[in-house]
This record gives sequence, structure tokens and C-alpha cells, in this order.
Amino acid sequence: MTYSEKVEWLKRYRYAVNKVKYLWDVYWDLEKSPQNVTQAFRDTPHSGGVNNSVAEIVERLEDERQRCQCAEADKNAIRAEIEQALETMKSPFEREVLYRHYIGFQTFERIAEQKNKSVAWVKRLHTQGIDDLEK
Repeated sequence: MTYSEKVEWLKRYRYAVNKVKYLWDVYWDLEKSPQNVTQAFRDTPHSGGVNNSVAEIVERLEDERQRCQCAEADKNAIRAEIEQALETMKSPFEREVLYRHYIGFQTFERIAEQKNKSVAWVKRLHTQGIDDLEK
């Protein structure tokens, strides 16, 4: 893999986290939307029959919940795959920089501050780590 391909491979976790967050936001918005429930009850036939609108809302909620759970499972699998690759790295310093940046979502500046090192030092370790990463 090229350097940029490795970076994109590592960024998959961030994309997966964002996807999960978005899907759960959609789910919670749908669940708490009083308009959905009140509209469903308003459409209820007076004959006492089954309300299809309520059933449709419940079904949609279940579908959205399942999408969230599948995305969570995908996210966890991606994280495990990345962590496994990072564990094979020889340099613990490079491993830590890559882990903090791609799993912990820390900026190079934040990592440098926490390690009492320069940003240039962190960026150098990042570059070396990407080069040394075996996928």
C-alpha cells in the first residue's frame, strides 16, 4: 500500500464513528418526533381496526435501530482491525502517535502537548509510523 492508501485505511474508523453517530441521530429524531405518533393516531379509523400508520412507524424505528446496530458492528470490526495492525508495529512511539491520532482523534498539536514534545516530532513519528505500518 502507498502512504496515502494507508492513511485512508486508518481514516476508515473516523468515518465509521461519524456514520454511527449520524444513524443514531436519525433514529432518536424519528423516535422522539411527536408528529409521527400523533399523526398516526389521528389517522386511526374509528372502526377499531388495526392502525397501519402506528405499525409503519414501529417498523421504521426497528429498521433504523437495526441499521445503527449493523453500523456499530462494522465500526467495532474496523477498530479491531486497525488496533491489530498497530500492535504489530516495532516502535511504541510511532504506534502511540497513530493510535492517538486515528483511534483517539487527537490532533498532532494535542499529542505534542501531552507528550511534552514538538509538533514536528509528532509529525515525524506519524510519517515514520505510516511508512512502517504493515497492513
